[in-house]
Amino acid sequence: MKLFFMRHGEAEFNLTHIHNYIPKNINGLTAHGKEQVNGSSKILKKYRFDAVFVSELKRARESAAIACKGIRVKVIIDPRINERNSGMEGKNEKEYLKIMHDDFFHKKLPGGESFQEEKSRLLKFLNSLKNKKFNRVLIVSHQEPIQIMIGLIDNLSDEEMVKRKIKNAEIVIRELN
Repeated sequence: MKLFFMRHGEAEFNLTHIHNYIPKNINGLTAHGKEQVNGSSKILKKYRFDAVFVSELKRARESAAIACKGIRVKVIIDPRINERNSGMEGKNEKEYLKIMHDDFFHKKLPGGESFQEEKSRLLKFLNSLKNKKFNRVLIVSHQEPIQIMIGLIDNLSDEEMVKRKIKNAEIVIRELN
């Protein structure tokens, strides 16, 4: 099965480096983000997808709607590919990284999710796809979930997973066996 991962286009909070993992909070695409996704959709239109999985968050849903415009495909909103619950909704990324610097991969803030818990959730998602009869799947999600899923497929260490940055509206293709 061929997986096409696409990170959402530039969102409002990308510009201010604010955490958003709660689906009801509005954090939509910027005009530039919509342009980015339009550019990526030209690549995606060359393929026929059996399914599209998308995060619950608005920026991902908007990106999927743009990318899938004119394509007849089932779009499935799946919370398993949501952004990590950092425990810092509405807070700045620098503040989060400062708190997490001593153990980014295991530390968990109150009410949040650790990197390892996120990785486990994403592994369950990938394993569930193996049971499907899909040839090509588009997954519209966020940088860290995509880093982790690619890392799981490529058998990377946690450190190697997060080193590879995923640009807004970037498409990464992997084979899932």
